[in-house]
Amino acid sequence: MGIFVTYLGFSISNMMWKDFETYQITGKEFTLKDGYKYFAMSFVLGTTAMITGFLSGDISCVLGFFDNYNTGIEGTANNATEADKDGNSLMEDFFVGPFVYIAMYIAIFFSIVVGGANFTLMGLGHTWAESLP
Repeated sequence: MGIFVTYLGFSISNMMWKDFETYQITGKEFTLKDGYKYFAMSFVLGTTAMITGFLSGDISCVLGFFDNYNTGIEGTANNATEADKDGNSLMEDFFVGPFVYIAMYIAIFFSIVVGGANFTLMGLGHTWAESLP
């Protein structure tokens, strides 16, 4: 995930640099409004990268639940008189939990990163095809 954010940041900042070179070659004046536009789009891209970085750290802390899992009371917690007859509570927690956490992480990650990058590209007047090397 971090590589994807790095690639987006590099490709969009490379597009901005190409725009600066185009301004210089064509002799077009770089106005204060253009400067604020590029500043705002850089801020949006950086903020979305920062949010996804915090999200990545947060989801890894949630998965630490399994370090503290007490298998000695599996199926007998909450005043149950006998163990879980199917013996599947650990399996459900172990397989379903990470799947749900990781699926939610991927969905939120891509909505934030791709949304921020798309907003930046539209604000600069570019398309996704131009971000390819």
